[in-house]
Amino acid sequence: MATFADMQNDVRILVMGNLDSDTIKLLLNRAQSQICENYDWSFLLTNTVINSVVPKQHGTITVSQGSPLVIGAGTAFGQDDVGSFIWIGGINTAPYPIQSVQGTAVLTMVAPWCGPSMVATGYSMSPLYYLVENALQILAIRQTVWLDKVTRETLNALDPARIAQGGDPALKWAMGPPSPDSSQTCELWPVPQTPLPYLVDFKRRPLAMVSPFDIPLAPYSCIEAKAMMAACDSLFASTGQQSWAVLGAKYAAQYQQELDDCRAADRKNWMHADGLTAPSATSILSDALYMSNHDPLGPPN
Repeated sequence: MATFADMQNDVRILVMGNLDSDTIKLLLNRAQSQICENYDWSFLLTNTVINSVVPKQHGTITVSQGSPLVIGAGTAFGQDDVGSFIWIGGINTAPYPIQSVQGTAVLTMVAPWCGPSMVATGYSMSPLYYLVENALQILAIRQTVWLDKVTRETLNALDPARIAQGGDPALKWAMGPPSPDSSQTCELWPVPQTPLPYLVDFKRRPLAMVSPFDIPLAPYSCIEAKAMMAACDSLFASTGQQSWAVLGAKYAAQYQQELDDCRAADRKNWMHADGLTAPSATSILSDALYMSNHDPLGPPN
């Protein structure tokens, strides 16, 4: 498998030193991102476990109408609460996101409190969205059973204040807003009240290659051909030399051939895995200790 440094050297030689190192790195990372995002590759499918969180309900809080400040008594607010949501008193308003925490007894919500002023009232605070790190697309979630996938619009219509809580495990899930690093988040409903593990199947996104020893996620032959296609287009735009346009067309055809070959090989991996896991085609029947969706090359030897 070629490393990031190997691919940079290949492109540098092919463009005869007409592009600087930063541009070459950018073109290679851009090519990998486009290849991974545009097609359903078996090597992008994986899973992880997220744990639901027990809500914080220690102590009481005081809020004033028109103010975003929450003053606690006997509370234990922490920096890990930033981004969580708070349900205040018995008022059936939508939970407020927490913008910042100034101390164990003081926090600030993202918007002023719209309800009546309340003194020494109860509260519940927990995450509404759970981060699935490095996920490009979340595919399914299960606990003891598969959770039904719905949209956030469905949950907003069904339970805008998210007052349905408990009944663990959750019954439904919806995509949440993307995180600042473009990973995906999910919402579990009803809002969990006990710590439980949930298995999340997702399509991962390629991380930018930085170290010379980084290994590409997509087939490197595809990445190099696509990067060279873009490099030739860039050089033609900057120099106006027709030779770069001719080379760009050549690498476009080469990229398409490499892509077709790689996708055909990837489909064979899927068919190989499906055949091994089908009860009529294997002696291990339904007792397979691997899953075809995540072990496309078959069971371990």
